[in-house]
Amino acid sequence: MYQKSFQALIGNSTARRPAMLNFTQDGIRQAMLKIIDNVNIDEPLKVLGIGSGSGESDLLILQTTAEFIVSQKKKPPTINNVIVEPSSLLLNQFKMKASSLPLSLESAANVSFHWQQKTFSGFNQETTIEKNSFDFIHFVHSLYYLDMEGALRTCFEQWLKAGHGVMVGYVQTEDSYFAKVSKSFKGKLSCGSDAMSFYTNQEVAAIAEKNAWRYSMPVKEEFHINVTACLREPTPPEADLRIDFLTQQQKFRANAEQELFKSWIEMIGSLAFADDSGEKFVKVEAAAAIIHK
Repeated sequence: MYQKSFQALIGNSTARRPAMLNFTQDGIRQAMLKIIDNVNIDEPLKVLGIGSGSGESDLLILQTTAEFIVSQKKKPPTINNVIVEPSSLLLNQFKMKASSLPLSLESAANVSFHWQQKTFSGFNQETTIEKNSFDFIHFVHSLYYLDMEGALRTCFEQWLKAGHGVMVGYVQTEDSYFAKVSKSFKGKLSCGSDAMSFYTNQEVAAIAEKNAWRYSMPVKEEFHINVTACLREPTPPEADLRIDFLTQQQKFRANAEQELFKSWIEMIGSLAFADDSGEKFVKVEAAAAIIHK
């Protein structure tokens, strides 16, 4: 479902893969700036990926990290990468990708992978990995499925190195469609999972300030999703995949209670703005949230 609805998004939005990749890479470079002076090129850089899925984003993060270190230290690093992912299907897909790394990554770093088929909670309870041993921790999408404050505190206090360490997650901004719809329909619209919540950059900032952590939000990326077809009456079938992506639920129009669907459509209408041609869009904006020691 996600793949089909995501492709429908790409074809009906201002989101473009190069811009999204650049956004991810910029966040990683900004995070690495926080620790690069303390990176000993003769020792392995220890990286923890939480909720890594099938690995596309993690491999991009590894490539970006390795190239950044080479640019600063003039020598390819050794990277020990621990992957925490509960899905055996996704983890096996990642393992397939890791078995034949791109030449550009192989030439930039000596990378090893350590697979942990566990939830984040299971990893905390069951792993034998030494505590406070990671230089760099990243959450790409998984923060939306975790108790954010608890996960960040566990990583900061138990897994980041005591002397230095940085973690980066990608979250929505307060002005983003996904943050607004998640809050407006909390308890009514699960947005993909009852455990899922679209946390925002302001919420991350509040948690960091509460715990006296150093943080920054240096990178944002905005794009617009065309919702013109979603707002037509009656709703045409070609809008269904876009609706599924916007609600993060499969066959939402067919399965949702009519009153819920009507309320969601009304919210879309209230958030939408028109371009010069009269097409209507909603704004989606993400931010890279960086917390460091």
